[in-house]
Amino acid sequence: MDQPARDAIAADVDESLLVEAGAGTGKTTVLVERIVSVLASGRASIDEIAVITFTEKAAAELAVRVRQRLEEVRRTGDPSPAERERLDHAVANLYRARIETIHAFAAGLLRQRPVEAGLDPQFEVLDDLAATLAFDAHFDRWRGRLLEGEHPELTRALNRGFKLENLREVAEAMHAHRYVLPLSIARAPEPDVEGFVDELAGWAAELEPLPARCVEADEDEGVRQIAGILRWAARVAAAREDPDHVERLVLFSAPPINKGAGTQANWPGDADGCREMKRVVKEMAERLGTLQAELRTDALTGVLPLVEEFATGFERERRREGRADFDDLLIWARDLLREDLGVREYFQRRYRCLLVDEFQDTDPIQAELVMYLVADARSAEDWRELRPEPGKLVVVGDPKQSIYRFRRADIGI
Repeated sequence: MDQPARDAIAADVDESLLVEAGAGTGKTTVLVERIVSVLASGRASIDEIAVITFTEKAAAELAVRVRQRLEEVRRTGDPSPAERERLDHAVANLYRARIETIHAFAAGLLRQRPVEAGLDPQFEVLDDLAATLAFDAHFDRWRGRLLEGEHPELTRALNRGFKLENLREVAEAMHAHRYVLPLSIARAPEPDVEGFVDELAGWAAELEPLPARCVEADEDEGVRQIAGILRWAARVAAAREDPDHVERLVLFSAPPINKGAGTQANWPGDADGCREMKRVVKEMAERLGTLQAELRTDALTGVLPLVEEFATGFERERRREGRADFDDLLIWARDLLREDLGVREYFQRRYRCLLVDEFQDTDPIQAELVMYLVADARSAEDWRELRPEPGKLVVVGDPKQSIYRFRRADIGI
């Protein structure tokens, strides 16, 4: 970043900017200069600025840097009387500055409008350990009620290989991605088990005479596996009036099948027989694999509405008890701004300038929250179509780095 670019970032306080700057390029200094310029120009007062960082340490360090620079400009600079008055006000009221993490900022929004957010103003923010313990307790109660009741979808899923221990994995995933709830689940067509039974009978009929055509049948791997396939096909055919039994045979009793097994040298004078065997086995194995995947997917899809009830019930419990984890702060603040236009307009007037440091670590929920604050409240229904008002947003980041990439961080926002 050259000096003209630095000067422009500091001086163009009526322009919203995205500043790409890597480590060691002085991006924090640029951010501090922008803050001081905004304050000196009257673009915003100290309590009308929000500076969002991604660690508490960074917030504390930035607050110190801002104070030092404000003092320096007052002492060694050449501000006009109006600028000096604004800088004096900023220094005297720096304690009111919102220089904090995104979670602290979101919590502040909720505490300023608790009634509209449907929260106790004194809600508790859970640390990671407390949040995990709360999840465990609610999950155990929910699973107990689930197993005491009658849930055909769960029974079907268990018959198809879904394990009770998988419930926790699905519940954890649903809880972690609750910002997309409610789910819109498009159920695929029911797996055609009956059709497979008919196809399997046809493949068995094609395979049954082939071993007699192989001269070296005892030596041919392809021929040796035919016997197991035929025995399994007979069991499936015998169970066709019991669909649940057929599904279990398909999922748990199918013999291991090598689609490429068979050597033409073992079929002297009948290469067509070897090719026919391989064709049939390949068709059957691929159709079997597809059906198994369809059955397992359908089982999981059937369980998802039950787990969604867990996630939404757990959220209702936290709201009722006045407890929020870190993701709740972001989701609930996002929801408040998205759903209540009056609240959104209030905060848009309240914060005339937002500065976001380490923007590469911003996930879509955080970006959505920021955009609702800096854009015209009525300019678009989809937040991704919103555009910041001139001078209201400055984001600084290095797209090559993302300390929270394992979460929802998206440098393409």
